[in-house]
Amino acid sequence: MLFIRSLLSVRSEVVLVCSNGTSHFLRQFHSVARSRVRTSLFRQLRFPAKLPTVLQVRKFASIAKDDLKKEHVAKVQRSTRIGLACMLIAFSGVATFVVVRWGAPPTDTLGNRLEDEFSHLPFLKQRLLRSWKECRLFEQYIKEPSREKLLPEQLKEPFYQPPITLVVELSGVLVHPEWTYQTGWRFKKRPGVEHFIQQVGYPHFELVIFTHESGLTAHPIVESLDPSGLAMYRLYRDATKYLKGEHVKDLSCLNRDLSKVILIDWNPKACQLQPENTLLVPKWDGSDHDADLVDLAAMLTAIAAGDVADVRPILEYYSAMDNPVEEFRKRRRLLMEGEVRSETHKDESMAAQYARRFFGLGRS
Repeated sequence: MLFIRSLLSVRSEVVLVCSNGTSHFLRQFHSVARSRVRTSLFRQLRFPAKLPTVLQVRKFASIAKDDLKKEHVAKVQRSTRIGLACMLIAFSGVATFVVVRWGAPPTDTLGNRLEDEFSHLPFLKQRLLRSWKECRLFEQYIKEPSREKLLPEQLKEPFYQPPITLVVELSGVLVHPEWTYQTGWRFKKRPGVEHFIQQVGYPHFELVIFTHESGLTAHPIVESLDPSGLAMYRLYRDATKYLKGEHVKDLSCLNRDLSKVILIDWNPKACQLQPENTLLVPKWDGSDHDADLVDLAAMLTAIAAGDVADVRPILEYYSAMDNPVEEFRKRRRLLMEGEVRSETHKDESMAAQYARRFFGLGRS
């Protein structure tokens, strides 16, 4: 508005200079308009009488920072209260459902009520005790294996039953789990895993793949590793015993003679119930230059060829070593070198005997 008023105020001056020519008119109009506009704009500016000092600026910044901090704390407290209220409502709903559903008296197939050990108690007390009993049963269902006998009875003739049951962990022994943002969870096959399964699978051993992974995750992996079905049985997380936060493999539930059972695992906590039946091996870290499965298969084949009555003393001997497979590899190399030297010495002795006989040196 001030700019327009300035233009109107110079209108009379523009009219006076129109007769002096077009160029003079334009210069005069531009000069007068620019001076009026600058004057009006300068008057609009409201500069403070005194600029704030550095200390005042810091003080204002500190006050603003404190206000933001208080606002953040208030939001956190409000969110915490809302979260606690939601948790309380959810817990109350679950508790009510458990008492109403699990605390109801038992009924038969026709819907008639049946008497139990809580029927003579007051209404609320019997509901609470029944609910507690069902909760304990549910906890036991989670902690204990899904069935008492994890494996069926041994094969009868005319079928062949391998004498030794070999139980192998999947994750960390045969495959390595890897996770990336692009692909999510993936399982990498260990080098030599196909050779290992062929060497220790049926009919050499009764091979059982027993893993702490869920069946939904592990079953397709086992199918891809063993398309021929050389592993006779597969057991997953539901067959383990949940003990102190660990999924433990209880070999006593296998329905097999423990003197003929070998467990291959890397986690000592998963084998804490029967450590004498366990051969602990280092966990595979996903290296492509690993060859332990080949040597492990040779080691197990040597144990089976020995036709021992009890495998536990052999496993106890190797359990004292950090890496039983590496120790077996060294012993086998030393044995082969000894056999080579023996064969060489034998050949040299035979050659010397032939030489003596040929040249008549062997006659008395």
